[in-house]
Amino acid sequence: MSKIMKIIRAFRYKEARDYSCLTCPLPTKIAEKIASWGKENIKEEDLIGDGLESQIHVTVKYGIHTHDITDIKQLIWGYGPINIILGKISLFQNESQDVVKIEVDSPKLHEFNKFISDHFDHTDTFPVYIPHITLGYLKPGLGKKFDGNKTFYGKRVKLEEALFSGNDYRETIIPLS
Repeated sequence: MSKIMKIIRAFRYKEARDYSCLTCPLPTKIAEKIASWGKENIKEEDLIGDGLESQIHVTVKYGIHTHDITDIKQLIWGYGPINIILGKISLFQNESQDVVKIEVDSPKLHEFNKFISDHFDHTDTFPVYIPHITLGYLKPGLGKKFDGNKTFYGKRVKLEEALFSGNDYRETIIPLS
């Protein structure tokens, strides 16, 4: 197989991951504003790994063991909209990267995370659920210039759908209201 064919095949067929994931995409208008802010303010040369986040969302639960969309869909269809309030920009830092993110406040989002956790086997990769919107992945130490920025602070957003991404990367939108 030629090198080009191997690249095409690897691109087309991502290997299955261990877990499934449930997120809530932000409505288009605010998602576009957030994505544009990232493109305008974060320098390309400062990025590493996955770079800028292209699909603006809040993760509800990563590490879900089921890969069957039917299980999730039956449980959350019509769960109800989830209101969130955006906070300041802050960081998750470790020695390999700075994750630039927008803080998210929402008691109902915490309830939704617990609801999913209570109904499905899962593996938590982080000990505490901290809802946030990832903007991008930067080289260590380069995110600090954004820490505390209040561009989106206080913005209220209604999440009306969830996105289930199976371990095979197939995605399905599920209405929450």
